[in-house]
Amino acid sequence: MPDAFRKVKSGDPLVIPAAAYNAMLDAAVANMRSQGKPSQVRGEQGNHVLVRNESGYPLEQFEILGIEGPAFDPHNEPDAFQQTPVLRGVVPNKDHKGKFVVVQEPAAPGCVVRACVSGLTVARVYTEDSQPKACDIEEGYTYDFTGGSTGGASILWIEGGTGEKWALIRIGHGDVSTLFPVVLKKSGGEEGDEKKATTWRYDVNHALTDESLEKDIDPTAKPHQWRRPAIGRMTQATFGYAHFDKDDKLVVGWINETFVLSSCEEEEDDDA
Repeated sequence: MPDAFRKVKSGDPLVIPAAAYNAMLDAAVANMRSQGKPSQVRGEQGNHVLVRNESGYPLEQFEILGIEGPAFDPHNEPDAFQQTPVLRGVVPNKDHKGKFVVVQEPAAPGCVVRACVSGLTVARVYTEDSQPKACDIEEGYTYDFTGGSTGGASILWIEGGTGEKWALIRIGHGDVSTLFPVVLKKSGGEEGDEKKATTWRYDVNHALTDESLEKDIDPTAKPHQWRRPAIGRMTQATFGYAHFDKDDKLVVGWINETFVLSSCEEEEDDDA
């Protein structure tokens, strides 16, 4: 049986058996532990995995790779696949939304390094919104995330302003809950009656931050989902619930307008 740990001579082809490769990874992990750098840090510091940089570029600490699959084939390299899970990391594309890692140390092309796959990590986020709620990959970029209303990671803290900012993000929690409360203020429209529908329009603010989300919306027009009766009076809304769709558009789903019913006595008085 060939010796997996046989040293090579000058001019010999370099072929690394799985057993030798696994031993090198185990040694690297042990070395990181001895230096106070555990390969996996649980809890609020994030869960770390090993990833091989297959982007073709040298990466700085906290850059991003899309997860392409395992580095070892489960059928051809079963021992390596089962004993030392290593991910293949590539330049993110559209298929890597919510499917990425943040490298925790510089990574030369082909190098295996630690990366955060879930939980808390430092990251760079490019945002045109001063208060982005989440972030995700931008196709073709490894350097930073793009901030927005939804994404594969929630933003726990970010530097003020817009542009490229340092942030603390939590991977895997970006889209847990996208429904949020909103405050409505009438901006126009008319009250309905027995012959026509109500047409109230509203300015919409986030109920928790008071951030202005949109001005003068018709809550019955697309993409909004509120529906009114074809005729009749409706009270003006003051509160509701909304979310952002996949295109980052505000969608108002429910508001507290109510139908105004006339009493029987009022109808009799009108007839008199």
